[in-house]
Amino acid sequence: MNRQRQVVGLRSIGVLLCGLLVSGCAFGTRSALLTYQVSGTPHAARNITLAVSDFRDDRNDKRDVGGVRNTWGMKTAKVVAKNDVAQWVRQALVDELTQQGYTVSSAPASLAVGGKVLEVYCDSYMTYEGKVLLAVELRRDGAVLLDKTYAGKGGGMNWAATSKGYAKALQEALATALYDVVSDINRTLAEQPTARR
Repeated sequence: MNRQRQVVGLRSIGVLLCGLLVSGCAFGTRSALLTYQVSGTPHAARNITLAVSDFRDDRNDKRDVGGVRNTWGMKTAKVVAKNDVAQWVRQALVDELTQQGYTVSSAPASLAVGGKVLEVYCDSYMTYEGKVLLAVELRRDGAVLLDKTYAGKGGGMNWAATSKGYAKALQEALATALYDVVSDINRTLAEQPTARR
């Protein structure tokens, strides 16, 4: 009986120490460098030029991209982006379109795609929960061909609430959203043969 109390007491102390250790990791602002890497094989050239405009960042806090929570689920710190979020989104779209065989230009062209960043945020508790929300518009000579909002999610197990963990979850979320964006652009332009130039 005495031995059993000792084991229960040691387990209780262990659980308390683990809780304190994990909650200690929950303090301090994280600075995440948002990166993007295209996957898959390059598509053959499509002979279509697309201008990709700058994305407008419509979020209230332009640097805030996440929150750190302690063992009890309370938000204890922020995650801020080291780089410009709207530029990160734009460059990722440029990379995806280039991979798809489009000629991408920053100069005006008859076909233009752009949009707004509505949400880029990764919350965490036991897992990273990244979310990206974009409003994307495709125009040809000023006429709207596509106007749609896209959402993407990404995540994984949260072992230590690291900056890299947040950045990875957000990259996955952006990749998911851009997959749908590029699929819709491909479909829309396939239905618009006069867009070729």
